[in-house]
Amino acid sequence: MKYLDEIKAIIGNSGAKDISYMKDDEMFIFKVDIQDDARTIMLFVNESNQMVVVNLIFTFKQGYEKPGLDFYEIIEKLNNNLILGNLHFLEENSIKYISYKSTYVGDANNFSGNNSFENFLSVSYDMIGMNIDSLARD
Repeated sequence: MKYLDEIKAIIGNSGAKDISYMKDDEMFIFKVDIQDDARTIMLFVNESNQMVVVNLIFTFKQGYEKPGLDFYEIIEKLNNNLILGNLHFLEENSIKYISYKSTYVGDANNFSGNNSFENFLSVSYDMIGMNIDSLARD
């Protein structure tokens, strides 16, 4: 995948640090400052039908043992306010975590021809920050 070096450079230009690439998983892991705290972001990269597909995943630190129905309603309301991506639950050892996922799809042959990936990262970071604020209030 010829665009991996470019993706790494764009991630670095977005303010990220500690960027690593795991070839077996086709995944970048890095930290970026959002809301004055270094947040760990994962990017899963693959190519399908000459399209670059990138899934950005961020999992919030707070875990929930048994969230009530009202909590699911809050997540639904927050999802309605997102302009990119969505919130969902991941479960690990019977603890549920809120995770944000957004997806970028672009032309593999014209990946470097525009700034759409930079915009994708910027808006995704903004959506994470917005939800950090919202979850802290709710």
